[in-house]
Amino acid sequence: MSHKIHDAMPESTNNTSYALSPQQQVVLSFIEAFIRQHGWPPTRGEIAAGLGLKNRQGIDQHLRALEAKQAIKLTPKISRGIRVC
Repeated sequence: MSHKIHDAMPESTNNTSYALSPQQQVVLSFIEAFIRQHGWPPTRGEIAAGLGLKNRQGIDQHLRALEAKQAIKLTPKISRGIRVC
């Protein structure tokens, strides 16, 4: 999976402000499934492990992009500080 964040054009049928890249959609889907299964959001390490990634910095880039597109809300300095919008 590429760790580059791609700019996307607004899409009116999406609940987020902007369309998500395929990689961002994978990360968001993982977060949603994790929350449904466990009742709480995953840590960045759990996201990386769950998606088979070794680079946690790439996860941080995806999370910041998802927040910028209003798909999630991040709470700074909180391990499980991810809320799906």
